[in-house]
This record gives sequence, structure tokens and C-alpha cells, in this order.
Amino acid sequence: EDNRIPIEPLENLLNAFRQDVVKQRYQRFDELLDYCKNSANPVGRLVLMIFGCHDEEFFKYSDKICTALQLTNFWQDIEVDLRKDRIYLPEEDITKFGYSYNELELKQENENFRSLVKFEVERTKKIFDEGKKLIEMTAAAGKELKKLSKELKLTWNGGSKILKKIKELDYRVLSSRPKIGTIDKLKIFLGSRF
Repeated sequence: EDNRIPIEPLENLLNAFRQDVVKQRYQRFDELLDYCKNSANPVGRLVLMIFGCHDEEFFKYSDKICTALQLTNFWQDIEVDLRKDRIYLPEEDITKFGYSYNELELKQENENFRSLVKFEVERTKKIFDEGKKLIEMTAAAGKELKKLSKELKLTWNGGSKILKKIKELDYRVLSSRPKIGTIDKLKIFLGSRF
């Protein structure tokens, strides 16, 4: 079994920590994806490597799930991050939807804001859906990876549930933080069994 861990994913994580210290705003969605490449994707890759998988095809789908999880966390925590003077909503999208930093700081959940968050949520859901293939791939792989596929399904279901919660709140994430309750957790667990 090959459990070698290269240095690159660990360096990427360090780069993300450094970036957090100096960067509080993102102009374009691509910049956010670059951040996820350092902050989230290495985690999924490291987990796969621990399970002896060094396959680029697996990494590709893992990156999708990890990026989607990171983005979901951004949309879930818009208000929390705002208090720390961090804004992950890309400026190009804020502008596109006729919203502004000023309105965000005043926590205005007007129609423009809700349309903006809806756009980010739908875009993130697509990335989640693209990554879902990893669950099937790990389920069809060797014994070790098969164990991981159950965890992946739980993770995927949990992230997707948060996006649903944001939608149920009508994208009003500044006045209410979407959370997964006990019943939700139970449903996710039951829905993740094979």
C-alpha cells in the first residue's frame, strides 16, 4: 500500500493560512476557486492518500466536493465573516446583482442580496453535483476506499443540506445562520447508508 504523503498539499494549506491574514476581499469568483485550491482541496487529497489512493481522477472529483464544501461554508457564514471584516462574496457578483459593500455592512437583505446569494448557492450546488461521482468511484474501489465512500456520502449530503437550508431561509443569511439540526443529522445519516 502506498501511503506516501507529498509536501505539496501541506504547502498549499500553509499558503491558504497566509492568504487569510492578508486578503479580506475577493474581486472575482476565480480568485475564490484559487483560494479553495489551497484551503480545501488539499484536505480531500490528503484523506485519499491516507487511504492509499494517488489517482488523479479521484483527486479531480475530490477537489469538486472540497471546493463546494468551502464555498457552502462561505455562504453559510456571510454574517459571521463580516464581523471579522472578511467578505468572500466576489465583488464582480456583488456588482452584477446591483448590491454593494455598503449595503452588506448595513446587513441589508434586499432582493438584490437574496438574488446574489441564490446565484452563489446554485453555482455551488453544480460543483457538488460534479463531485458526486467520487462517492460511486470509492464505493466501487478496494475495501479501504469503500469505507471512505460512506464518509463521503455523509459529507456530500451534509453540505447539500446546508445549501437547501439557505434556500429555505429565502437566502436571508445575514439575519439567520443556516444550521443542521438533530433531525437533519439523522436524515443525513439514514440517507447515507448504502
